[in-house]
Amino acid sequence: MPLFSQWNISSSFLSLIFALLLSGIVTIPQSTYAANILAVFPSVWKSHYLFGRAILQELVATQHHNVTLISAFRSVNWVNAQPAPSDTTSNNLPHCGSGHGGGCGSRLTEIQIDGIEQNWLEMGLSIQIDSMHEKSIMERFTRLVYAGASTADLVLANKEVKNLLLSNSTFDLFIVDIFLGDALLGFSQFYKAPTIVVSPTGPNTWINEMTGNSQNSALDPSNFLPYLEQMSLYERIINTLMSVFEKLTYNFFHMIAHQAVYEKHFEPFAMEKNEILPHHRDLAHNISLVLMNSHAVVQYPRSFLPNVIEVGGIHLRDEQLPEHLLKFIEESVDGVIYVSFGADVKTSDFSDQKLDILLHVLETLTDSMRILLKWEDSFDKHDFRSTNIFTSEWFPQQAILAHPKVKLFISSAGLMSVIEAIHYTTPMLAIPILPEQEVNAKRLENRGCGLNLPYEDLNYDSLLDVIASALSNKSLPTNIAATKKLLNENIQDPMSRAMYYIDMVLQTSGANHLKSHANNFGFFKTELVDVLLIILAGVCVIIAVPFLVICAILRRSDYTRTEETLSSMVRQKRSSEPTSPPPPKSPPLRRDSIQRSSSSSEK
Repeated sequence: MPLFSQWNISSSFLSLIFALLLSGIVTIPQSTYAANILAVFPSVWKSHYLFGRAILQELVATQHHNVTLISAFRSVNWVNAQPAPSDTTSNNLPHCGSGHGGGCGSRLTEIQIDGIEQNWLEMGLSIQIDSMHEKSIMERFTRLVYAGASTADLVLANKEVKNLLLSNSTFDLFIVDIFLGDALLGFSQFYKAPTIVVSPTGPNTWINEMTGNSQNSALDPSNFLPYLEQMSLYERIINTLMSVFEKLTYNFFHMIAHQAVYEKHFEPFAMEKNEILPHHRDLAHNISLVLMNSHAVVQYPRSFLPNVIEVGGIHLRDEQLPEHLLKFIEESVDGVIYVSFGADVKTSDFSDQKLDILLHVLETLTDSMRILLKWEDSFDKHDFRSTNIFTSEWFPQQAILAHPKVKLFISSAGLMSVIEAIHYTTPMLAIPILPEQEVNAKRLENRGCGLNLPYEDLNYDSLLDVIASALSNKSLPTNIAATKKLLNENIQDPMSRAMYYIDMVLQTSGANHLKSHANNFGFFKTELVDVLLIILAGVCVIIAVPFLVICAILRRSDYTRTEETLSSMVRQKRSSEPTSPPPPKSPPLRRDSIQRSSSSSEK
């Protein structure tokens, strides 16, 4: 008798149920409907765009959402994996026409904002390596605040963006890279859509201010300082001052500038609808979700609120090497060195002296190895004589790092590059340019996954020696393999985790149950300034009252003592004076003399 005969369940029906359950387990959950998503990535740094683009690609390709993307860059198709201008990684997003509603079957629409880099330069900032090193941390920070407000104004003033706002388009979700771009939150108010913030640089002071996430100056170094989490007393003092400066600037300067930009562009729409435009600070404190490019292995463990999610490594994906690159790598005898300083820094932007040193060392190494060099400039000044140096302005970086013959990755140690190097177990030689890259390089060196050569110390001998050390160090591959296990030990991969939380925000209209009450606190409440002032006043009262009473008593006692002293001194003075006889009394006048004097006067 069949086992399930008592329930009258046929074996074919059981097979169908089993197949459905199995398919539910192995497939990635998808959203129940296709949402309209507005994404804004206005950063001048292409690495920010590449990080956000990985998320958008998943939303379009597997979740079947409709995405409108506003950014300073554009997705491009690469046919047969041919190089594409000004990129460092392959691109699988379909190419879509500009303007709302065009291309990709309306799945992905792109609006490109021109002039963001020029605006960056006009604000006194630069992507030139030596220029960045010449500016102090405080000057760079202040100019960043100016550039953030002017960039937001540039985006909102764009003609295509204006047409989008004037159209009948509706959006269910707003995704934004909001690094110093708070005025862009007006999109969420205009479309009444929940906001998801993407942070390609990981956690920072502004993200913590928006979400109410905790930040301790003794534990969390500023992104603008080259400090590790284990800070000395001096570093903690500097970090505390920098943290206070960041918060004061954010609350009393940055927010005011963005409020002006926000009102300039969104107040007319609110007036047309007879609505009261809320303060953009309220929008900043109503963030539904933050997706951060961070991981405890490549940075350090810290506490986050439930709506602040770490998705470090979300951009990792399988790539294929073009045939010409695959042949160049596999024909190498002793291996390949890959040299790239990221999507934002051009190798040709090195100073002439540093560049000559770098190229001279690379040509020296070609006697035994082959070099892949990301090179974005013409070859008028530098003509490579060796055929073992392959140059291109674009490389499929992940595919290169995944090849076992690639022995060393020379990089500026950007966060995404560090994650890729660890994931593909390729030792790294870091030549950091920015403070956050210096921190990444130090952490990489501390974990034994690479070596660090500061840009200021770059010379022919030091570079040649450190490359030789990296190639001969047998512990680097072992340490980086162990670190890779820690990087990939999560139960859920970062992309699935991001899609899960994005879907939660869509399904719950903002995931309000994950938001902390702390994001409603202002600077004075969060930093306990009001409490400290009251405590200080109480301490002053406690100290002052007894002090005043004692002073009054002492003053009274001194007054009495003074009076007694004066009286005693008077008495002493009188007792010490000598006694003199009284003056003689004049004899009384006799009557006859008086009469005589009167008679004489009559005469």
